[in-house]
Amino acid sequence: MTAREAVALVPNGATLALTGAGGGVLEPESLLNALEERFLGGDGPAELTAVYALGMGDRGRGGTGHLAHPGLVKRVIGGLWTWSPELRQMAQDELIEAYTLPGA
Repeated sequence: MTAREAVALVPNGATLALTGAGGGVLEPESLLNALEERFLGGDGPAELTAVYALGMGDRGRGGTGHLAHPGLVKRVIGGLWTWSPELRQMAQDELIEAYTLPGA
């Protein structure tokens, strides 16, 4: 199954459990990228909840940065926000529900 085929199965309102360790280590980059492309192409999904224990991203558009679009996620429960400045800014601007839990 390709990344595009996999993310085509994600419905509106789904909860995504993600794993990774910051800086691109063990992150599902191809899936997150395909999810972002699907959303930006107007084919959903929307209003997702993302859950992850450790920081994910590259301090750019990688990792959970792919989720940083209004309407794509409505809630993020994350262990560390440092690696995704775009998503962190959405939380600070109260565009999404944001929760921080300890990573260990």
